[in-house]
Amino acid sequence: IVLSSDLGLKNAGWPIEGMSVFLNLLREAGVASDDLKQMISINPATLMGLKTDHLSDNSNSRSALS
Repeated sequence: IVLSSDLGLKNAGWPIEGMSVFLNLLREAGVASDDLKQMISINPATLMGLKTDHLSDNSNSRSALS
């Protein structure tokens, strides 16, 4: 699963603010922060063939999901 939005469209609101609201709603609905991180960073990177080992290391990352 990959989470994304269309908030970059004209008159759709600020993308960062909108994604933050979206993630908070999902968290309030019971989705775990680790699952959200998987869906918004690790899975998309994997689909693009990028390295993900640094994304799964919680000790060195600053995350709004923690």
